Parts: sequence; structure tokens; C-alpha cells
Amino acid sequence: MEMNAKINALNQQLQEHKLYARLTRIEHLRIFMEYHSFAVFDFMCLLKSLQRFMTLKNPLWTPSSYSGEVTRFINEIVLCEESDIDLYGRPNSHFQMYLQAMGEVGARTKPVLDFIERIDNNTFESAALPKGISEFVEFNLKLALQGSVEEVASAFLFGREKLIPLMFSSIVSILDKSENKYPALMFYLKRHIEVDADEHGPMAQKCLNEICGSDKEKTERALQIAVKSLELRIKLWDSCYESITKASEEAVC
Repeated sequence: MEMNAKINALNQQLQEHKLYARLTRIEHLRIFMEYHSFAVFDFMCLLKSLQRFMTLKNPLWTPSSYSGEVTRFINEIVLCEESDIDLYGRPNSHFQMYLQAMGEVGARTKPVLDFIERIDNNTFESAALPKGISEFVEFNLKLALQGSVEEVASAFLFGREKLIPLMFSSIVSILDKSENKYPALMFYLKRHIEVDADEHGPMAQKCLNEICGSDKEKTERALQIAVKSLELRIKLWDSCYESITKASEEAVC
């Protein structure tokens, strides 16, 4: 299958994943948010890696080799992600907003916070995480640390900014049907649908276009990373779905 067609097919799978239909029960939503919190975290790692590529070649500042348009984009999205205005009118990172939403539904924040603590101690690779989470997170963190600029930009675009509005719209449509309302979570999801679809997605595309230009090898590497990013997201969602199914079966027993 031609690469772009494969990417579109994977996007469609993610938009229609069977996981979302299970999120009407709060105990299932808690499991989903525990899984998804790792993706919220490693998104920031990809973003900061891309910012370093685009704006900081050396420990001391020197002019960027990229256009002012894309360097401004990177800095603007970092500003938004690290210090947006939350549901309560306070500056806060999107990761902290997600932790707020987890608290709202009673989801455990300890697994992701323990993982971050292990990163501070340089021991994250030995963290005992479910396979779907570990494969996803280790791929993205390795990319953030060792990937080329086109690989990081591709994971950021295809695995996040273009994908998130599609996925989150599907999740919001499910949650809107639920009797329970989760204002902090709905705020988080709708905020990302808004900024990613209207601003961040198109600019991330421009960013990748500028990085790759007419270089066929860079373009091919970028597309390969796009496919891998989407395949691992599907594995993450499959793993979460399996955990929800297992929890439901145990509750019946």
C-alpha cells in the first residue's frame, strides 16, 4: 500500500476504534485515562525535542536556520502546551490539566507520575508498564532523544496534531451521550480539537514540509515514522481495550 494511503487507513482505524464505545462507564474511563496519560506526557517530549531542533543549535543562542514562520509556530505551541489557561482561568500546562481531569473521574495518576520520577533518575527503560504503554512510550522517548528532525516532526504531525482532532471528536461524541459529565476532561478534549484542527495541525504540516523540502530520503523517513507512530497508537488503544474488557469480566465474576 502506498505510504499516504496507509497513513489515511490507519487514521481511519483510530477514528473508529472500538475503545471509544466503552467510555460511557466511569470505571472504563478511568482505565482509559491512565493509559492515555502516558501519551499526554510523551507528546511534550516530542514537542520540546522539535523546539530544540528548530530554535537551539547550540547551548548559546544562534540564529535558526529555519523560517521565522515555523520557529514562531514551535514557540507558540510550546507556550500553549506549557502555560495555557485552564478551566479555572489559571495558567497551566496541558499535562497538568489532564491530571486535573483524571482527579475529576478518580483515575490513578500515580503510574504516570512514578514513571516521570524514574525518568528523572534515568531509569525509565526498566519501568514495569503494560506492553501497549511501554512500546508506545519507549518509541516516542527514543525518538525525542535520538531521532532526526524530520522523524520527530513527522511523529509530531501524523501521530499527534493531525490525529488528535479526529480521535478526540470521536471520544467527545461518546462522552456527550453519557449521563455523567466531566467538565475538566471535556474542556481538555475540546481545547485540543480547537487548537490542533485550526492552528497547530496546519502549521505542523508546514514545519515538516520545510524540513523535508524536496529531499526524498527525508520524506521517506518521515513517512515511515508516521506509519510506525500510528501503528503503535493502535496497539496502545488495543491494550487499553483489553484491560477494560478484563476488568469488566472480573467485575461480573
